[in-house]
Amino acid sequence: MVSVISVLAIGLAIAAYELPDLFRKRQKKEVIFVSILLAIGIVLSSMATKPMNLPSPLNVLKLIYKPISELVFNENETRR
Repeated sequence: MVSVISVLAIGLAIAAYELPDLFRKRQKKEVIFVSILLAIGIVLSSMATKPMNLPSPLNVLKLIYKPISELVFNENETRR
């Protein structure tokens, strides 16, 4: 619990340092982009501090590319 709170505190400190300057310069796209990336980083870091099984990002790539590779390799086998 302490580790999650410390990750959140560090994330808020980063936001407090970065965002006011972007607001003053009226860079709305950058504010949104930085906020989204910071939120993703806080969530992933909080999840990494907890002792839980996190799925591998490789599983997503396998899910995407397996049908494509099967299509390509099966296409090549039928031509021979």
